[in-house]
Amino acid sequence: VRRAVRATTHLAPDSDWLALIDEIDRKVLAMSALTKQIIDLFAGGNVSEAGGRMAQMDRVYADINQMVNRLEGELQEVQRASLQHQLGLAKDMRSLEYVIGGLIALMVLGVAIYGHRLSRQMMRHERERDEQLDALEASERRFRGLAEGSIQGIAVHRNSQPLFLNDAWQLMHGFTNLNAAVRVNYLGELVAPEFREQVRNNHRRLERGELDSQRYEYEALRNDGTRFWLECMERAVPWRGMTAIQSTVIDITERKRAEQNLLTAMEEARQATATRTRFFAAASHDLRQPLHAIALYLPLIEKRVATVEGREMVASVRNSCDSMRALLDSLLDISKLDAGVIKPEIREVPIIDIIDQLAMEFAPIAASKGVELRIVPVDYRVMSDAGLLQRILRNLLSNALRYTDKGRVLIGARRRSGKIRIEVWDTGCGIPESEQPKIFEEFYQAANSSHERGNGLGLGLAIIDRLVRLLGHQITVRSEPGKGSSFCVCADEASTSPERRPRRQLPDLAVEIQGLLAMLVDDDPTVLAATRSILEEWDAEVLEADSSASAEERVAQDGR
Repeated sequence: VRRAVRATTHLAPDSDWLALIDEIDRKVLAMSALTKQIIDLFAGGNVSEAGGRMAQMDRVYADINQMVNRLEGELQEVQRASLQHQLGLAKDMRSLEYVIGGLIALMVLGVAIYGHRLSRQMMRHERERDEQLDALEASERRFRGLAEGSIQGIAVHRNSQPLFLNDAWQLMHGFTNLNAAVRVNYLGELVAPEFREQVRNNHRRLERGELDSQRYEYEALRNDGTRFWLECMERAVPWRGMTAIQSTVIDITERKRAEQNLLTAMEEARQATATRTRFFAAASHDLRQPLHAIALYLPLIEKRVATVEGREMVASVRNSCDSMRALLDSLLDISKLDAGVIKPEIREVPIIDIIDQLAMEFAPIAASKGVELRIVPVDYRVMSDAGLLQRILRNLLSNALRYTDKGRVLIGARRRSGKIRIEVWDTGCGIPESEQPKIFEEFYQAANSSHERGNGLGLGLAIIDRLVRLLGHQITVRSEPGKGSSFCVCADEASTSPERRPRRQLPDLAVEIQGLLAMLVDDDPTVLAATRSILEEWDAEVLEADSSASAEERVAQDGR
């Protein structure tokens, strides 16, 4: 992150981004220390003090979230402004150069055509030859006057032999002594070697009449051998009774440099986005570990807390952990979507498998709230990515249970016109019609004062919408305040016939694991200890290891 910020600080030299990164680092370390203190306080039975530490950790996390959002917003705004400014400047300069070059070319062409007409009249009317020669000389003097006054380089040549070179052309090519340019016998010598064949072919096509005019860019050489870029506008013109080529050139070296700077800035922006994605992935993983450990310890702590007040404190800790886990998941998902690293694998997906898994996952949550979770058995198959579709439906179910305090939540599917509509219904607070078009925007939260503390970042439905579009599905919503909401994901039905299978039942793990030997493998000691405590609570025998290799050694030593 620091490398990415340093790469863009020249765009906003007065920014305090590096100091902000250091502050985020200090606050993350503070959260880790608070996590250890909370676990120790609960283990020692000091519930009241643990609650105070939990409130302190909430405030620290809120500070981290605010600083990360600010840093991301400022970086994107500065990069966007810089790119737009450079693009606009390059476009304006190019348009101005084309207009000036076109005007000069038209004046030069008019003078040359006039001279050609005079030369033809001279052959028809010999007695007027002297007058016509005088007129031709006057015409050429006017042409030279116009060309010499141009700020663009003008050269008239035949077979790369110069017939006329204006002052601007000579200065561009490094001839400070303007008379020195008359010694240039072959213009090809002032073209970079790798472009000479291209320039010769362009000249041949004009001389053969295959083109009326052409525009191209090439790298030229100055008199001292240094390189610079030219944009060239060429056309075939009559010159003293024969066809010649008039080349009007402008120096585009600065524009080329600006284009390269723009490409570099775009690459820096891409790398900054990739760095941001890696940052969120790393931060989410590191913060998930202590949260996972707390979640594992909470059931054990709850059994050891005898007072009602203590159990309420444990419930508050659980709710805070769930909220923080949801926030981290949302940040990680949105950063992966921004980076384009999520690639769906479309195949036939049995909906019943996803619904059964979600039913087992959310049944305890619904029961704890006193809300009925109803599952409608279905045998349909859809063309989708199983993992991404499950993530979409999980988020929809999570939202439905979060905003439903009484009544029920239902998930099922039905067929409509060759499509499968997977629907999630709830009897929650509902969404006003005026807010329904906005709920899929990032960071938008529908007005709902009774759930303000649990609303999160407002990324859940935005992630769902982007995943649905990534899969080629559609999502719709119907809602009425005070009555509830219905979200529908519409996907293509698979061509194969559905197979009927019995629904899975949620097993009683505490009964089935009694007396068994469990091999635990985890590289986090806190998570390992918490999982061991749960398994031993269920009367299982436990072996521990921090890697697969050490697990194999433990099993071999145990002899079972």
